[in-house]
Amino acid sequence: MARRRARTKTVRILGQDWLLTPVASKNKAYENCCGMCEVKGAIIRINPHTSAACQGDTFLHEVLHALSFRLNLGLDERKTYAFASGLLSVLRDNRDLTMRVLNAKPIV
Repeated sequence: MARRRARTKTVRILGQDWLLTPVASKNKAYENCCGMCEVKGAIIRINPHTSAACQGDTFLHEVLHALSFRLNLGLDERKTYAFASGLLSVLRDNRDLTMRVLNAKPIV
């Protein structure tokens, strides 16, 4: 039976499609890294060998790097880490409200 080719995954960030792809396991630059945002080429790399929770956190972290670049915010790594962790905590702790926001339903 022929193997199915994996569907290319992208995320749209401020009108630009960014490729979502695993980190290159053979590339030493990505060794021991959870993810990477490559502005040149619009690529977000996620380590597939981490837990689903870690991948979600990493995804949000790398999206914030992309937003920081696109909006010229200049967020450094520490601020990006703190912002991603805090925002993810709010989203997880308030799943009902998160779904209301995503589905454009009234909050109050």
